Amino acid sequence: MKKNGFTLVELLAVIVLIAIITVIGGFGITGAQKQINKDLWNTQESLIISRAKTFGEDNKQYIENMSCNDYKGSLKSKCLKISVQNLIDRKYLSTKDKDGCDNKVLVNDTVTKDKVSCYNENICYYVNNWPIYIYLENNNVYAELITPNECL
Repeated sequence: MKKNGFTLVELLAVIVLIAIITVIGGFGITGAQKQINKDLWNTQESLIISRAKTFGEDNKQYIENMSCNDYKGSLKSKCLKISVQNLIDRKYLSTKDKDGCDNKVLVNDTVTKDKVSCYNENICYYVNNWPIYIYLENNNVYAELITPNECL
């Protein structure tokens, strides 16, 4: 007599194979998501620095007469310290936020809007208070975004 079905062992083997493939795929997706978040941060950081340089170019005469202490505590001439929020307020950066809160430069929908963290973790980025130093050297504008110590 011929059977027209799968045995219990065959069904269990298929279920085990599907479980193994799911676990392997889950690790791959997690790694890909972390890489995407890192790439997104790098893009946003480049944008912030670029817009800070544009701000510096537009305000060269003002910066030439300024001095500030850099993040290491050294006094620099032809230096201006601003925050990301200053660039937003002056319309050098625009913001987009999907959860209704304004002034986030970088958005990650996977967490609550109040969570603040470093760029290398899988949570949202809130960089508005981070300082940017804009320097003039040989009539060229340089900008540096300083991340908080816990993010280094």
